[in-house]
Amino acid sequence: MLDILKIILSSIGYIWTVWVGFVACMALQRVRTLGQLHGIALIFAYVLLAIFIPLDFILNTIPATILFLEFPRWTGGEWLFTARMKRYYYRVVINPNILEKWRKYLGKFITEGLLNNISLAVGDGNHV
Repeated sequence: MLDILKIILSSIGYIWTVWVGFVACMALQRVRTLGQLHGIALIFAYVLLAIFIPLDFILNTIPATILFLEFPRWTGGEWLFTARMKRYYYRVVINPNILEKWRKYLGKFITEGLLNNISLAVGDGNHV
């Protein structure tokens, strides 16, 4: 029982860490858009990307696969979590089963609650 709790808590911690990296990258994107990202800050930004892009890939591969009960669509370009969320957010399914309804609901919840609202700091707030 304790092992399962450790796995759950470490998974939540991992997802939170990737989200914090996303927030940092969005802030840096805004600074870059304003033309103010240069020097040591630019180097730090590239280091941040080098760290968080693989973490995003892992998030999309393991935790998201468990959460959505579906593998990413590699042939559809779903290498990162945002691409998967875009598919769930905009997907229209006629006569969806319970899993499709779950994916659509959860994708919309994550997109609107964790991605688009942060993207407001960068531009139009429509991350996916």
